[in-house]
Amino acid sequence: MKKIISLFIIFLIFSCKGKNQNEINIDSHRSQIIDTSSQMKKQTLFRREDDLIDTRISLNLDCLYEENCKSTLLDTLFKEKDATYFIADYAGGTDCTDYYFHILSLFKSSKLKKVYLLLFDKDNFLRDTLSLSDKEVSLEVSFENNEKGIALGYIDDTNLHNVYFEITNFYKITNRIKFQSLKLDTKIKKCSLPLKFLSEEYVGIEDYFKYGVKK
Repeated sequence: MKKIISLFIIFLIFSCKGKNQNEINIDSHRSQIIDTSSQMKKQTLFRREDDLIDTRISLNLDCLYEENCKSTLLDTLFKEKDATYFIADYAGGTDCTDYYFHILSLFKSSKLKKVYLLLFDKDNFLRDTLSLSDKEVSLEVSFENNEKGIALGYIDDTNLHNVYFEITNFYKITNRIKFQSLKLDTKIKKCSLPLKFLSEEYVGIEDYFKYGVKK
């Protein structure tokens, strides 16, 4: 009889241990689910802030070619409120048919805050944006490995017969139509005139144009 009671007690002890272990495993699984849910929520929130990239968007160019244009879509993209925008009457800049650019100026309280380069693919999907700060941009750069991209930098045009473009940044356009920063020692075959000089008043200036990388 004592043996039977002892065996029964041992059985209860192991049963309780197994139950506790199962509860621990269940709690651990629940924690993993909660953690995963939180991570997914964070990812979802991050995606919502970025949801205009890689989507087809239609810019109201009739408005944006004029000063003081308001755009809820662009406010969302740049996380602004009640800003005004202006796009130069210009698109393109390269001999590539896979993508094109828009130069967008953002104003707050009638003061220029930032200038962005918008990169679109041929199907009008917005693929990337790049802040130009106070720099000039050449939209057509050919690298030695046959890749194409852009260059940012500063212009010394105090003498229009000796114009110099000091390059501070290189970006290539990837196969996915994105900006990818390159090292300044990347070898280039060609750097076209910066956007500033692509107007009739500067016809012939390419004969006096030189460029180099900032040292």
